[in-house]
Amino acid sequence: MSTWSGIRKKLEADYLCPALRGRVRYFATTYRESHDQEGRAAILVDGGEILKSNYFEYDGSFWSMYYRLGKDASVIKQIVLNRGLFDQRIFYTAFQEFDNQSIESSLASKTPLVRIFALLDRRLGKRRLAALEDVMEKELDWVRPFYRLRMKAEGLRLKSDRKEGDGMERDGYCGHFEWDEPGFEVMRQYILTGGSDLEDALEVFYSAGGYDFFNVVDPRYYGDRWLEFIGNLYSEIDDGKYAPSGKPYKRYAIPLTEEQKRELSSRGVPDVFVTDIP
Repeated sequence: MSTWSGIRKKLEADYLCPALRGRVRYFATTYRESHDQEGRAAILVDGGEILKSNYFEYDGSFWSMYYRLGKDASVIKQIVLNRGLFDQRIFYTAFQEFDNQSIESSLASKTPLVRIFALLDRRLGKRRLAALEDVMEKELDWVRPFYRLRMKAEGLRLKSDRKEGDGMERDGYCGHFEWDEPGFEVMRQYILTGGSDLEDALEVFYSAGGYDFFNVVDPRYYGDRWLEFIGNLYSEIDDGKYAPSGKPYKRYAIPLTEEQKRELSSRGVPDVFVTDIP
């Protein structure tokens, strides 16, 4: 089994397309204080967690569905994976599959994470990338944004990315316009409760695009509902509504580079948004 540092180097330096190098980062960790040393994994874009999950979400969903549906474990596992739930071990296994097969096989893999790795792979040329548009219409909702991200990074446009009248791109990643689409519902992972702590609030903030929020110049280029959601959460965190949990196994590392943290601090962003919770 490769080390995590080796896996990350391959994903970010060897496989990642040049247009996204420095922007896309992969993260995986094991919480040594937790039972059986379980952990989490994530994919970050420009410092924000675009995709993330952990053992407890994955395992809870798996067993709940297993006892409720009574289907074969392999069937349940695929259903749970298709819902975007996984742990760090599944992340590692997905990489091993991706690292040992052709780009064509990875694009057709049953494992969603493998397909994401393939969409961001330098071996996937622009012509082939553009030709996947019809296939991507049937792709999982949480996989499709990575296709849109790659298309934009390569300077390619989807037919659905134009807003009639002013030519403005409606980008599902940068502008968060999907929040304004009919039927859109805020993911359950983003719903905080009275028992939520600062670690939970910061994780939701950055996972929902908090870094983008700090760079909003013209609100017209962003979804109205996203701006309202992320703006309200920013205010709640800044006002001290959420306190640190104080639990040693529930640390939170701000998903930004040191340079990004310094830049935000120089612009007056409150310390709570740029300081890790040890």
